[in-house]
Amino acid sequence: MTTATVPVPSSPPNPLSILGWTLVALPGAGSIGVLAWSRGEPVNAFLMVVAALCVFAINYRFHSAWLMAKVLTLDELRATPATVNAVVRSTWTSTI
Repeated sequence: MTTATVPVPSSPPNPLSILGWTLVALPGAGSIGVLAWSRGEPVNAFLMVVAALCVFAINYRFHSAWLMAKVLTLDELRATPATVNAVVRSTWTSTI
């Protein structure tokens, strides 16, 4: 069984990319930390929004890379829906 896979780039991470994602992670971690440590104090909704947006951005970046590499790879042995439906249609019409 052979499968065609999308090559995953193995280049070292760009320092500018690392700095950018660090700048996204720090406000998110700070906002989540403030939310976790505020006991009985009124919490600003802006902190919740910042925390959620940072978590979503990091999740989108890294989870989508995993999905593209592992889940959405091409498999030349897997039948397409058109092929499967053609087989079903041909067996259905031959029995009538």
